[in-house]
Amino acid sequence: MLPSQWKSIHPVFHISLLEPVKTSTNPNWNQKTPPPIIIEEEEEWEVSQLLNSKLKRGKLWYLVEWKGFSQDSERSTWEPTENLKNCPELIMDFHSLYPEKPGPSLSACDSKPEHKHDSQNTINQWYSQNTTKTWS
Repeated sequence: MLPSQWKSIHPVFHISLLEPVKTSTNPNWNQKTPPPIIIEEEEEWEVSQLLNSKLKRGKLWYLVEWKGFSQDSERSTWEPTENLKNCPELIMDFHSLYPEKPGPSLSACDSKPEHKHDSQNTINQWYSQNTTKTWS
């Protein structure tokens, strides 16, 4: 609604005055981040894709790209495996594409692979255990 002093102005403008939306080049400009998803009374955000994995102090971490985050500082973060308990399919897909990257350890599975090159079997075992597991 227009302010009272503008009541005499007709609130219509010509289409030639329209411009496409431009994203800000200001690094301090904040675009709204997506709201969290509530799962089992906890806030969670949706994973877009896994970009990398690493072992840090014997613990497996993944570089996660989050859906809906536009700023580089928020878009991807390193997360431990336990923070990704609701996306085992993405972990499985990541290791299918990048079998040379660090993955679920043998201790996460009931049995050790018989051959050194049996890492896909290890990931399959981890996946089957974690998709049937009830997370608390």
